[in-house]
Amino acid sequence: MALNFGALGFSLLSGGLNVFNQYNQSNTQLKQARRRVAMENAMAQASRNFQNLQIRRGNEYRRKAYETQKGIYRQQVAFNQDAATRAYEGIQFNRNEQLAAVAFQRQQINEDLLKAVGANNASIDPGNASAARAADLATIGVAGRQQTQIGKTVKGIDIGAEQSMRDTAAQQYNADLQAWSQVAIAPYMQSELPPAVTAPMPRGMSGLSQGLMIGGAVLGGLGTYNQFAPDDDKLKLFA
Repeated sequence: MALNFGALGFSLLSGGLNVFNQYNQSNTQLKQARRRVAMENAMAQASRNFQNLQIRRGNEYRRKAYETQKGIYRQQVAFNQDAATRAYEGIQFNRNEQLAAVAFQRQQINEDLLKAVGANNASIDPGNASAARAADLATIGVAGRQQTQIGKTVKGIDIGAEQSMRDTAAQQYNADLQAWSQVAIAPYMQSELPPAVTAPMPRGMSGLSQGLMIGGAVLGGLGTYNQFAPDDDKLKLFA
């Protein structure tokens, strides 16, 4: 059997060109796929960076707003304290004024008592001791009832002042509590997004795939040779 090396070489060359074309096409597709994946990954990363920037700006705005609210809270508490202090001073001043008036009434009762006793002694016969004693007891009894009433008045003044102070303290507490409700809960700070999920970069043909492609091209070239070669010159690809 005489091989036609020219025809065989041509067939193998055709197979080699086919392998080159397939490899070139595969390489072009790989480059295009890699560019597409790289662009998609870059877009995903840019989107993640932009969203994290917005999150940081939002968190910073909420932090500054919260700090402003805390400043307003501190000012409100100071204002409440000042208002309560003025109220306490007013209550104490009113109490002192009322007690001063009561003290004047008590002094007046004592003076009236002395005058009444003197008048009784002057109007009753000195020899009538029982009548003088009865008049004095009656006068003293009136003065005693007046003094008792004044004592109740003083007690009422103290109770009223104490109640007013408790009311003022409760108002201050409620005002402080209302101010605290504006800053009791810190604002929610959003967490930044984790690293973007990127697609893996496409890989080229493995050595096995390249070997199979070359082997296929060789077999194809031999098949082309056998298609046109005389029967005696045909190559047996598989024994």
